[in-house]
Amino acid sequence: ICIVDIEMPDMDGVETVKMLLQNFPKMKVMALTMHNESYFVNRMIAAGAHGYLLKNVERDVFIDSIQRIVKGSSFITAGITSKITSGKEELTDREKQMLKLIVAGKTNKEIAAELFISDRTADTHRTNIKRKLKLSSLAQLIQYAKEQGITAF
Repeated sequence: ICIVDIEMPDMDGVETVKMLLQNFPKMKVMALTMHNESYFVNRMIAAGAHGYLLKNVERDVFIDSIQRIVKGSSFITAGITSKITSGKEELTDREKQMLKLIVAGKTNKEIAAELFISDRTADTHRTNIKRKLKLSSLAQLIQYAKEQGITAF
């Protein structure tokens, strides 16, 4: 079993899981991380991780999870399973347009001027995009856009 974190030097945990399972398909991989946000959980599970635990997990649970994974089961820390989603809500065309402008580094005020909407409407769109995608930060939005091929150009 290989235990990886999401944030690691050189290659992030998601890419590490993909690479490990591509090269060693019988390997069992578990994420051990501080991140409990759905964005990270979903990406790690989609990459093929067999387990997902938070770093503050009790020792007994940690050992039990390793034993389960080695035997062929999967294991996710209690409370995390509700964060796993089968899919994200679809963005509207306007939200996709907004996301491109966000990726371009534009502020709500700049976006509002470009789209002929109020600053408040731009902020509402940004909030709705994060909610629909179950993301909480600008960095996560940019990563999502990158993965989806959404660029500013």
